[in-house]
Amino acid sequence: MYVGAAGVGNSAKLVRNCASRSIRLLVAEVFTLGPKADVELAELWHAMRMGAIRHSRTFDRIGHRFPQSKYDPPSFRVRLAYEDLTLGLDLAYQLVVSTKFTEAAFRDFSEAIERRDQR
Repeated sequence: MYVGAAGVGNSAKLVRNCASRSIRLLVAEVFTLGPKADVELAELWHAMRMGAIRHSRTFDRIGHRFPQSKYDPPSFRVRLAYEDLTLGLDLAYQLVVSTKFTEAAFRDFSEAIERRDQR
């Protein structure tokens, strides 16, 4: 696979590995929370792979936004994402599940809402 000039391949590998390791930790986090909330692992895996959009896998849609720098309009409203994260963190707290990555996402969405409200 060609990704650019000499040396760029190594950078692409490192960046890809950072994403891979982070995604795996996040998946482990939600795979701990899901069963504690009585979600069957097979069903959770299917939902994570397929996402909420019936004919589009969760990660397939990322490629339509980030590489092309298409951020507006948002594909999922910030307030709705914030509400989902709030409910998910409440569930994790009730079930005593550590959710470091979800908490980080919550902080980012909280900051986005603050910035939006300051306009």
